[in-house]
Amino acid sequence: MPAPLQQALHARVGEVADRGEFFNAGDVVSRPAPFDRFIRGGEIGERWFVWHEHGGIAYWKQILLFGSDPSGTPHVIAEAHATGSESLCVQTDRLLDGLTQ
Repeated sequence: MPAPLQQALHARVGEVADRGEFFNAGDVVSRPAPFDRFIRGGEIGERWFVWHEHGGIAYWKQILLFGSDPSGTPHVIAEAHATGSESLCVQTDRLLDGLTQ
């Protein structure tokens, strides 16, 4: 992920563990670690998507879509909590479709 996007994610979410690294998935802190963990990110046209999971008393996954202003600074243009058993890909596509309609 480009550094500006990593910085925007950190500003939005706080500390994020890398994919596959330990994070506090529950509300019992067994050792110091972030409560968020990166799942996947990628570029779609001029937009970026980021998936991350959040631990704590209520575990959930979130989809963030980033665009950029004329200076190239990324900002969130849409977001959603992942729901049900439907894939993150399908939910991301639906979120993107909502931006173009």
